[in-house]
Amino acid sequence: MKQAFYTILVTLLLSAPTYSAPLIDFSVSASQWQTEYSGQIGQGTDIASLDELGFKDKHFNMVRAALRHPIKTIPNLLVQRTELDTKANGTLTGNFIFDGITYTATETVSTSLDLSHTDATLFYSPLSNWVTFDIGLTGRHFDGEAVVTGSTAGTTSIDLDDWIPLIYFNTRFELPVTGFYIGSTINAISHDNNSLKDYSATLGYVIDGATIDLVAELGYRAFTLDVKDINNFEGRAVGANLDLM
Repeated sequence: MKQAFYTILVTLLLSAPTYSAPLIDFSVSASQWQTEYSGQIGQGTDIASLDELGFKDKHFNMVRAALRHPIKTIPNLLVQRTELDTKANGTLTGNFIFDGITYTATETVSTSLDLSHTDATLFYSPLSNWVTFDIGLTGRHFDGEAVVTGSTAGTTSIDLDDWIPLIYFNTRFELPVTGFYIGSTINAISHDNNSLKDYSATLGYVIDGATIDLVAELGYRAFTLDVKDINNFEGRAVGANLDLM
């Protein structure tokens, strides 16, 4: 079966390069992400939608730091932390199996889903002027869990704690004279009918300073994870019988 987790909308991002030398650029940023959930969770034909489980829109925080340098043989570095921890309460309309435990129709269920993760990205910039193109590899470390508690069936949980490799692409186009730019970023992998896709599109504005530039961004981010058996995703034991699309 397939199970779904959907995110949406980067609402606001403020960033400031904290150190800039002629050949080195270091920047830090913080942002807030307003998410919407959709999809299902479960095993076989016994599934529950995230709406049924009571998942609601929520705001999450992200922080990021990036280091760029001119040495072509050494990759640049990007580190990003995303919080994705939410809880929900709902009443089942049908049977729902989670990690081998059956939660029955009309049962009240509390669900905690934590997909918080840290990205460590090594990338090269073959093109970097008014058009920037980056390509590299991201190691994404999930450090959360999924917990389901039923009013009669009790509690079961799955640890979501492992590294997953992702291909990284980033582009940015500076609009002449205006200070505005547009950009997009993709982290993705697909293997054996399992996939993870994380992409964003942004519109930004740069306020030039003598030593520090300020940047404001508004955009969209979507995160989809489609895993038939999370135990077998890339051969890694990060849980059991949990599908996320």
